[in-house]
Amino acid sequence: MGAGSGRLARRLQDQKAGSMQAVGWDVGQLGVAFLIGATCALLGVFVTTRGMAFLADAIAHAALAGVAVGLVVQRWVFGQGGEERSWILQIFFVSFCLGLAFLVQWLVEKTDLRPDTVIAFCFTGSVALGVTVLHRVAGPETLEKWLFGAIEQTDWKDQVICWILSVASFWGVLRWLGPLTLSALNQELAIADGIPARRVDRLLALGVGLVIGITLRMAGALLVTALLVIPASTARLLARSFRVTLVGSVLIGSLATLVGAWVSQKTNLPTGAVIVLLQVGLLVGSLILRELNQWRIRLGDPTLSG
Repeated sequence: MGAGSGRLARRLQDQKAGSMQAVGWDVGQLGVAFLIGATCALLGVFVTTRGMAFLADAIAHAALAGVAVGLVVQRWVFGQGGEERSWILQIFFVSFCLGLAFLVQWLVEKTDLRPDTVIAFCFTGSVALGVTVLHRVAGPETLEKWLFGAIEQTDWKDQVICWILSVASFWGVLRWLGPLTLSALNQELAIADGIPARRVDRLLALGVGLVIGITLRMAGALLVTALLVIPASTARLLARSFRVTLVGSVLIGSLATLVGAWVSQKTNLPTGAVIVLLQVGLLVGSLILRELNQWRIRLGDPTLSG
């Protein structure tokens, strides 16, 4: 009787510990999602204002090559049967995104090629390399995970890296908020005011590469650009000033990403797809609300015309 009671007590204790670990795991993932959503939304205001959404989309897709190289190196160093070390992959694809962003910006400045041309061949070449290597060394399931995102497969090391890089990115945007704002709104005025516009563009491109590298595992290569573009676009439809757009974008991005990640955990649906669908819904709702307001103003509603 005593032995049976002891085994039952140990089993209940193990179940309680497992439940607490699962709760902590969920909280860690949701915290990462919230911070990533806020960082992407803040940077996305400047990306959309400067017309750099195509660059962000290209880096996101091309990051598959960084993932592929990371997998090859991982298997070469640790062997086929070694335990997966996801933090190594994260370092590789974040570094690749930063390097690609710098390369694109350097080629645009140093050659006569148009920006869209440079982005196109870097984009297509990297995607071809990434898809080929991933399909060969990891299989279709791994390729699908990186295309559509899988935040549930991140461990505490991934989460720590995401926290550090997200906080650094957010701080960097706030640190350069004045030059970024003036350069985004009026680059000629920024140059006349003594702001190094090219350096600001390089920093913005590197920021795009960094946040895409951070977000890739959660949202996937096909959908990560939406976290930059949609919250900023939604806030711009509703706001009447650039400052309100910044605040609104951060609120929309962080809350939508948090709710989307939570729904994904509870429904076992792809994280990136759920977040993007939620953000698209908010964008469509803001469009409808704006059109309704303009329609009421045209009808002479005194509560809105002033």
